Amino acid sequence: MHVPEEQCSILEQPGRDLRANRQWFAARRAGRAYLGYMRLGYQVIEFLETGALTLPMPEPGRTRILDVQKRTVPFAEVLAEADELQQRLESLVDTSPLPDHPDRDAVNRFLADTYPAWWSRRESSTRRR
Repeated sequence: MHVPEEQCSILEQPGRDLRANRQWFAARRAGRAYLGYMRLGYQVIEFLETGALTLPMPEPGRTRILDVQKRTVPFAEVLAEADELQQRLESLVDTSPLPDHPDRDAVNRFLADTYPAWWSRRESSTRRR
C-alpha cells in the first residue's frame, strides 16, 4: 500500500481503492509488533507519526541503516541508537494520533463489496473469450 505507484507493475482498481484508504489499516498496535528492529524502528516511527510510509526509506535513516549493515558504525553506537529508537517507539505506541486498532468494519465492508465484484468481472471476461 505504500510503494510508490510508478513502481507498481500491476495496479487494479481494488489496489487503488486500498491505497486510497490505507488509513483503515493504520493503528498504534503496529508499533508494538516491531519494537527491537532498527530498520523497522525508523519506518514504524514514521508510520506512527504520519499513518504512512515513504518508500524507498528516506534519508538520513536509509544511509544510517546501510552504514550499520556495512558495519562501519561502532557496535556500542548501534546499541545506543537502537535503545533510543526503542524508547521513542514505546512512547509513540501510547501517544500516536493513530487509533489503537485498524478500522476492521471498513476493511470488512471493502472486502465484502470487492470480492464478489472482482470475481464476477473476471468470470464474465473469461466467458467472452
